[in-house]
Amino acid sequence: AAELPPRTGQAQLMAILSTLARAELADDAPSCADWLTPRLPGLEWGTTVLLVTPRVNDELLWVLHQACRRGSSVLLLHCAGQVDGRVMQARAKQLGINMIPTLWEKDLQAI
Repeated sequence: AAELPPRTGQAQLMAILSTLARAELADDAPSCADWLTPRLPGLEWGTTVLLVTPRVNDELLWVLHQACRRGSSVLLLHCAGQVDGRVMQARAKQLGINMIPTLWEKDLQAI
């Protein structure tokens, strides 16, 4: 999993985009929830958590909810179709998480 330290500015945006462009799914990768959980305590209040993932489940939503409770803004970009995608989006909203389906380039442009 790629990790970028929290920063601001154009250089950070370019680092994020570069990292996303090279992202690959690995069979042995930990779940997003497992990867994110130990990192939450180190985030400063007001940090924006941007997560791009093809799969959303209840466990991940609860971890992201904890980030919200710790003072982070959370933006979840759901980048694949999922049978229960609308259900997960409704749950995310209830938990204070902004989940946006981003299947197409036009979805990203709308953001």
